[in-house]
Amino acid sequence: MALEIDRSRTAVLGLHWMNDVIKPTGAFGAFFGPQVEKHGVIPHTAKVFDTARAAKIPVIYTRVVFTSGYSDLITNVPLLAAVKQMNCLVNGTPGAEIIPELEPQPGDLVVDHCRISGFYGSNLKTLIVNHKISTLVFTGVASNLTVESTLRDAVDEGYRVILLKDCCTAASDEIHEGVIRNLELLSEIATADEFIQAIR
Repeated sequence: MALEIDRSRTAVLGLHWMNDVIKPTGAFGAFFGPQVEKHGVIPHTAKVFDTARAAKIPVIYTRVVFTSGYSDLITNVPLLAAVKQMNCLVNGTPGAEIIPELEPQPGDLVVDHCRISGFYGSNLKTLIVNHKISTLVFTGVASNLTVESTLRDAVDEGYRVILLKDCCTAASDEIHEGVIRNLELLSEIATADEFIQAIR
């Protein structure tokens, strides 16, 4: 069944499209970069963002960033402990910036936060409410981390969620495919092309 999208009530999320997460020189690039490259996730996502902008659909980015010295970092899980060990994701550094291929454009929104989910401790919900959004479309890296965590929070907040499976990835195909299977009961699963067709 074709997707049905109310463009006036929809936003596209771009989660952690950051140099330190994706680029080969980034702290986590060796983990996530090869899969991003293998599956062409960046070009797929770029088409989604460009088409959304043309359709007047908000594009909202999230960045996980910390202050120099990491006074706002809680290292209660291995992933966040690794952030401090690798001295990465510091606000104001090149590694914390959005990758050039998906650089925010005028009118796009950028939300900063300090945890796995884009909702936790951020103004993401405020932006969504202010824009009268009821449907969230998910892109980003990694599927099993910020994408899944933010999507589950969105479900609990009562939003319709659509996961674009070719606009996100994880450290391996097995992990990514497992996430897709897990989220089939919580999210509509679609492709970039299916979403683009629905909003043109």
